[in-house]
Amino acid sequence: DVFLPPAVIALHPYLKAISLGSEMSKTMNRAQMERMVAVIKNAWISAGLEPRFVGVHLQCDREGNLPVPGNIDFIMLETSNHPKNYRDSNDICNEIRKAIAKCPVPILVSETYIFCEEAKARAVVRDIAKINGVWCLPGPI
Repeated sequence: DVFLPPAVIALHPYLKAISLGSEMSKTMNRAQMERMVAVIKNAWISAGLEPRFVGVHLQCDREGNLPVPGNIDFIMLETSNHPKNYRDSNDICNEIRKAIAKCPVPILVSETYIFCEEAKARAVVRDIAKINGVWCLPGPI
């Protein structure tokens, strides 16, 4: 209530969107994330500023489940594996499809494999690009 309003008001001219943070479900529950989103959006409203998109980076489980805050505009998705551990493309793509089917907001796939320049990582990204409903790819094709 004290830090966020002046910070997001000051940043507003430079933003089209803002993310609450990385892997938020490891440090906050859904209600806490929703409160942060409300504080941010209300600060802009109170200052008479145009709304911006507010998202959150979350890691799904193998079934594509995510603790999606009810007032969020988008999810930056990390698949369930640790990004240092490569996984089969079909496995990752099935997990992403499950997450998209369960998530009421756009999903930006932002993290699958940390070594994104490797040929096998690029092959996974090409497969992810074929999934309907993906708004962002986690690396180069």
